[in-house]
Parts: sequence; C-alpha cells; structure tokens
Amino acid sequence: MRWRSLLTLTVLVLAFGFVRGFPTTARSATSTLVGTWRLDPATLVGGEVEGFRFQGKGLQLVQPFDGVGRFITPPIEADFEFVGLGLTWETPLPEGVETSVLVRTSMDGKTWSEWEELSSDGLDAPDGAPNTGTNFYVGKGRWFQLQIEARGTSPMALFDGLAVTYLDTRNGPLAADMAWPSAAETTEPVVISRAEWGADESLRFDANGNEIWPREYIIPRKVFIHHTAGSNNIPDPAAAVRAVYYFHAVTRGWGDIGYNFVVDQQGRIYQGRYGGEIDRHIVVGGHTLGYNYSSMGISVLGNFESSAGGIALPAAAEAAIESFVAARCQRYGIDPLAGGSIAGTWFPYGVLGHRDAGTTSCPGDLAYARLDDMRATMSTYIHAMPPELYFSRPVDGEMLTTRLDMEVIASPTITKISMLLNGTVVDEDDTRPFNFTLDPAVWPAGTYTLTMRGTTSDGQTVEETRTFTFGAPAPPTVAPPTCTNLLANGTMEEDTGWTFTTTNDTILTGSASYAGVPHSGARSIFTGLPSGMLTFAARYSSARQTITLPTQTPITLRVWYRPFHEASPGNDHQYIAIIKADGTFVPLLDTLQNTQTWALFTADLSAYAGQTVTIYLGTMNDGYGGVTQTYFDDVELCAGGTPTPTPTPTHTATPLPTATPTPTPIQTPTATPTNMVPQAFLPLIVRSKPPTPTPTPTPTPSPTVVQPTPLPTATPTPTVAPTATPVACKNLIVNGTMESESGWALTNNETPSQYTSVAHSGQRGILTGALAGTYVPGVRYSSARQTVTLPAGQPATLRVWYRPEYEPNPGNDRQYVAIIKADGTFVPLLSTLQNARTWLFFESDISAYAGQTITIYLGTVNDGVGGVTRTYFDDVELCAP
Repeated sequence: MRWRSLLTLTVLVLAFGFVRGFPTTARSATSTLVGTWRLDPATLVGGEVEGFRFQGKGLQLVQPFDGVGRFITPPIEADFEFVGLGLTWETPLPEGVETSVLVRTSMDGKTWSEWEELSSDGLDAPDGAPNTGTNFYVGKGRWFQLQIEARGTSPMALFDGLAVTYLDTRNGPLAADMAWPSAAETTEPVVISRAEWGADESLRFDANGNEIWPREYIIPRKVFIHHTAGSNNIPDPAAAVRAVYYFHAVTRGWGDIGYNFVVDQQGRIYQGRYGGEIDRHIVVGGHTLGYNYSSMGISVLGNFESSAGGIALPAAAEAAIESFVAARCQRYGIDPLAGGSIAGTWFPYGVLGHRDAGTTSCPGDLAYARLDDMRATMSTYIHAMPPELYFSRPVDGEMLTTRLDMEVIASPTITKISMLLNGTVVDEDDTRPFNFTLDPAVWPAGTYTLTMRGTTSDGQTVEETRTFTFGAPAPPTVAPPTCTNLLANGTMEEDTGWTFTTTNDTILTGSASYAGVPHSGARSIFTGLPSGMLTFAARYSSARQTITLPTQTPITLRVWYRPFHEASPGNDHQYIAIIKADGTFVPLLDTLQNTQTWALFTADLSAYAGQTVTIYLGTMNDGYGGVTQTYFDDVELCAGGTPTPTPTPTHTATPLPTATPTPTPIQTPTATPTNMVPQAFLPLIVRSKPPTPTPTPTPTPSPTVVQPTPLPTATPTPTVAPTATPVACKNLIVNGTMESESGWALTNNETPSQYTSVAHSGQRGILTGALAGTYVPGVRYSSARQTVTLPAGQPATLRVWYRPEYEPNPGNDRQYVAIIKADGTFVPLLSTLQNARTWLFFESDISAYAGQTITIYLGTVNDGVGGVTRTYFDDVELCAP
C-alpha cells in the first residue's frame, strides 16, 4: 500500500454483499443529477472494521491496534448511473496521521474497476481553499465501494462528515458534435467555449447573486500540465468536463472549475475557468497550489499512471497540447525549454508537469515521460512563428503625469527589448520579464514617440510604436466652500478620530501609527511593516474610522496615499475600503504599487447614503518576500458638495530616492483590534523584477544604454551582470564542507540544526528545519550561523549548495540564505519555499558589505501549521581575492 502524508485516495475493487447505503439525490437547473452518500454508524456495522469506531460524524482510531485502523464499506448502490464521483469531508485531517482511501466502481455490483488513485493533498486547488476533499474521479458506474486505512495516534475523529458526491451530467451537449482540433501543426486548435460544452453559469453565483470566485487576471510565466486521474472509461468527454466543473464549483465550494483549459483524449480543447483571456492576461485558476498567480493550468481527461488502469497519453491529445501550448507560449512569452523562478521557486522549464511543483504523481508517469519531447516540439513550432511584442500602456495620445512602470510581453525567441524615445535608444533589457520605466520627473514635458523594439537571437526585429505626452501633474481640483469634512482628523495632525491595529500574532495584525511623512502639514498615517522586518505570516495593518453617512448626495471620499514596497513583495495589498455594518469588506482601491510619491484617490460613496460604514485605510503583508507600506494623509469625506482642496507638494524634476526610511511613530492611540480583513485577490499590476536564483551562474555582459540627443539624459535602472566563477577562491568560511565540527553555530530547540549524512559532496551536510513526521509546536527557527569580517575594498561572493524539501501543505514556512548585519538587521539573499529534493546552487554578490562584520545565516522557519519544511546545506564558499 502506498502511504502519503495527510491523504491519498484510490479507487479499489472488493466484493461484498450489496447494500443501498443512504444516498440522497437532487437535480440541478441544468438537469445534472447529483447524488450524495454519507458515512454513518449503520454503514460501519455493515462493513469490515478493525481499529476504528464511529465517533461524532467520523472515524476514530481505537487502541490497541498499533495505531492502525482499517474499514471496508459494503458495496454501495447509487440512485442512478453516474459519470464520476468525488469525496469531501468537513474538517482537515489532524497532524501525525497518515491515511489512504481506496474506492472502486462497478456497473452491476459484480464486475469492478481497477484500483485508481485520487489525490487529496490539496495541491490542485485555488490558493486559500480548505483541503477537505479529493480531486474528481471520472468514470462510469452504478456502484462504488470504499476502503479506508489510517495510521497514527491522534484521538481526533478522521473524515468528519465524509461524503461521496456522484454525478450524472450526460444531459447536455455531446463532445462528438463539437469542434475538432486543427490538423495543421502550427495552427492553434479551436477552443470549445463554455457555452458550447454546456456550462451552467448559475453555479458561479451565491444565493445573493454574488460571484463566488471573483475573476482576476495575471500574465502567466509557466504552464502546468495535469491529468484528472481516475478512470479512462469516459463515454462522453463533454459530460466529464461538466462533472468536474460541478464538483469544483459546488461540491468543493470554489465557484468555478479550477483548470484554465481541459483536453480530452481525442484532442478537443475546452475552455475552463470563466473569464478566459483578455489581451495578454489570463484569469487566475486553481490548479497548482502556491503557483496559481504565476501560471496557467491544462488538465487532460484520463489516467496516465504507469500502474494498473493507466494508459499512455493518446497521440491526438499530445498533438493538441503541443500546438495549443506553443501558441499560448508565443502569446505570453514563455519559453518551453527555459528555466526561471516563480513565487520564489526555480523551475527548469517553462512547461512543466504538476509533480514539478509538489509531492504529487500528476500528470502520471506515462504523460510526464512525454514532456521532454513535447517541449522540444513546442519550441520548434514557436521558432516557426514571427516574433511579436505587446505592452498595454502608454496608449496612443495618453498623457503621463506620474511614473509608469511597464512590462513588455515578447515572444520566446526575442532576447532583447530596446526602448526608443524620438528614435533614440534610451534603455535596453535582455532579461525576462522585460521591465521599463517612463517617468515625467526625468523627462521634460512634451510629446514623444515611443518605440519598443524586440530583437531575436538570430537578428530578426519587431517594433511597436506609440505617441504620448509627458505633462506636469494635474493641479488639485479647487472646491467651493460648500464641503464640510465628515471625518474627524482627516489631516492626521491630531490624535483623534482614527483607530489603529496593534501587533497581535493571534489575529495576525500589525501596528499602524502616525508618522512624519506627510502629504501636507506635519503628519500622516503609516500602515504596513517597517523596511527590513522579517515576518512569517500575513499581517493586516490599518487605520479605521466609523461614520454614519447622511442621506444627502453626492458623497465623495478623497484620500491621498503614498505606496511603497520592497523587492519581491509577493501577494501584498494596499487598500482603501469601506466596511459595511454587517462586516462586509468592500475594496475601493486594491493595489500594489511602489511609486514612492503621493497620489490622489477619489470614490463616490453615494450608494451607501444613510448607512453606517467604516472607512478603512490599510496594508496587507502576506509574509513572503519584501515588505509593503502605505502612508495616508488629507482624507476627506464630503456630502452634497465638492471636497476642500488640500495642499500639493511642489513638483520637481529630481527623481525620488529608491528607498523609503522606516517611519518614526509619533503617537498611537490605544485601540482594540477589530476582525481581520479577509485576504483579497491580487490585482493586475506590473511588478518590479525580482532577483532570480539560478542553478549555475552564467556571465552576461551589462546592457548598453545609449543616451538620447538632444533630450536630457535618462536614468535607466542599472542591471548587475552575474560574475563568472573565479579561477581561485580564498574561502573565508570555516568548515564550508561541513566535514568537521568547527565554524558553525547551530540552533538547539524543537527543530535543532545538525550535521547530517545528506551531503552534496563528501560525507556530511547540515540539516535545518524538521524531518518528516516531526511535530512542530508553533513557529520554530532552525539555522546554522557563522560570523566573518569581509576584507575592505574587495569583491566578495557567497556560494551555497542547498537541498530544499517540505511535506504537503507547508503553510508559511520559509527557507533562507541570508546575512545578519552587525546592527542585527536581517537581510535575506534567498527567501523561498521549495520542494526540489535535489541539490541546487545559489550565488550572491555581497561586495556591498566589504569591510563589515556580518553573520552568514543558513536556515529554515516552520510556522507550526501543516507539513514540515527542512533545508540541507553544503559546500558553502565565501570568496574574496
């Protein structure tokens, strides 16, 4: 039997006397038959049981049975013939218990299917969805049977409220009547729309008509290939797609299907998640936990495992995936063969199998084995396509009065983008993603012709040209004296009116305070986390003021805000919102910006006239990467008139500094934290380019920047070229090979760091973090540290080999390579969460700390939630001439 941490679900064949069980049946508005069977004591008595007893609505391990329980249900007859089924339960399984669930299906209760494996590791779900169910088993049947096993010592009930949902979705359009894939190799196959495959769009909405899973769009950086697993007995693929959709949207409660696209074994391609694609952006799906905001997911109907019941990936499906994914890679600038990082994790290719991102067997051994050839074919198709590039702004005729950070999306064959103003190259970028800046503080006012030029590796070029204007910031609106600000202390100059969050680890809040970074006057409000602060969980920081709005309209809210974030801020958010009297959080502005300058936000609140609302100004840090901050000042809420103007700082052509100092709190009124604001969805923004760890350093020349004439000199963002490995290295680290007991200071707590036989070379390495099966009672830091003084005026390079691993559902755990400065400042060089289970190479130039005494920090943080995380380190070099 295959054991897996948390849960593995498999379809099994066993023969027993038949019972009906206790299923219930309902028919949806689209004539989908829905049946539900629930575990109850009668079923337990009617089956074979050892080491289990029924407790509450679940199963409890009984001692003494060596902590092992086994339970086989009688064969259960469904109310109707189904096309698939899935399992759900109400409470996540407790820590320290390994479980396996086996299922089998039959048409007549006599002849049974092979054992099939379903996954319940939660890795194929939307970010934040509870892990209380399996993926959907696609397979025809009238009978099913479960075998459940568990091993552990937890007294808690397992599979609380266990239910099997089975569906018949055949009353709808037939796949045989739908579009067939194109025969041309480099022609993109037709995508069958949701309307064509019969999606019931009412399933996406709750009883109040609200969309359950609001749509948000991203530029995908990777493509993940999945399979649905289960059976290959799929009588009608379109019905199977409808069944997966219902199970995801309704049974699991997601509000939509998790995949962006679904492919059947005949090569048809079906649109998945509602919203599809807009320009060069795709709707965020729920298919690869932790990477949904950086990728698109495509699932193939069927089981492609090498075990019994699996089949080879059909040629028609493989060909459709190759041509379709090649076209999508061309659209989004994804090189199928090129490595790169997303969400802090390095991946070797642009097109990947689901198992590359977690401990899952998806998309099956037989499909995964085909990916190398498929990537090569996709690359061939892409090289036959003409190069193209795209950027959304500036549009023709647009006036820019504030800095614009822009990303150029380019075909995988394009290796360099040049930015030209009035025909002169002013900046170039040869590293993806291609990021550029247009800043009116650098360039004089006037009309410019912008050309973005892409150059391929073989010298082909493609250009896109727009005309725009640099202008001075628009003056503030002058208001008549008919507006009385309904908010107390909107200027932030007093200590009244606003309620602040304080640091609280239980409800995950951070401190907000008055600060001396004003838009006008002497003070503003600071929300977020101080620069350089280390946090391992989400932190909500806000200022709030509750007010009853008059019935007089219009009602206008005006807020000046100054946003900032450090590199790689993750899924942080900057908010201006209202909270209704019933607690509903209504974002008015949900963004992530790093302009470091004051901007005005205006919202019409007339729809809330006569209601009591709370004005919410805040920042959410997700605990990953760099921190995010927002200052707020000059907040006005006016009814029946135009707001009073507030002073605007004099515009200057000098660019703002690149860093924001940590705010100095002036005074924080005592406040009681209110309910934590739920995490909202990531907005469409252009991110600054984060540092990307690569397995091996490759020397790259610095980009050439040609300054314009007669325009003033632009200031492109400098790019530091990687440094080639020197011939000789004077290693400043003692015992960098980990072969002796010297040099390193190790932690000693519930997750101690220690020397280990897991080595990159030689006999030993260092382990930080927790081994599988270890109980971690809360946040625990495990590290190896060594203090060294760097020579003055000399370059210094840190090289580390590391092997990252984690168990399913690691929560907010982190793996670090960092330095600690003499003043105690923690500076992450690598902050990631990976499960590569192989040795990776990391290199960082730390010449900026020449002449300083620093501590090299190699470590792992476990947050005490979900699966544990560990990191092995070996062959550490700190090289100086």
